[in-house]
Amino acid sequence: LQWDLCWLIWHRRENKDMSAAIHHTLFIAVTHYVLFGCFFKKPFAWLSLTELSTPFLNARWFYAAAKMKERRGYFVSSLLFAVTFLATRVLGYTLGIVDMICSYSHWHSFRGLHATAFGLALGYVLNLFWFKKVVQA
Repeated sequence: LQWDLCWLIWHRRENKDMSAAIHHTLFIAVTHYVLFGCFFKKPFAWLSLTELSTPFLNARWFYAAAKMKERRGYFVSSLLFAVTFLATRVLGYTLGIVDMICSYSHWHSFRGLHATAFGLALGYVLNLFWFKKVVQA
């Protein structure tokens, strides 16, 4: 994640969409805070699962960058990316947010977890924004 964030910052002139940088910054902040203590282990698990779509996104990008969009691999990686994105970043994230809200009584008194929960909610909104782009592609 840190490498990706550094790459995004270095290439910010070519890449005007800063949503990926926001995503990486939020994820880094949340994971470092959560791993510092013994908080939000369950949300961290489902949040980590959302990265299951990333290898398919990377494969799709490689096909596109190599100007091989007409290849079967591009179609397959795009389809797998869309399916895993929906399953993990939309449906799984939704269930995770619901679970986090339902378990509020267990974590509401811990300092810093409200900001972490807010960061997770922002990440959820970002994933919904991206899913709209995935569907349109």
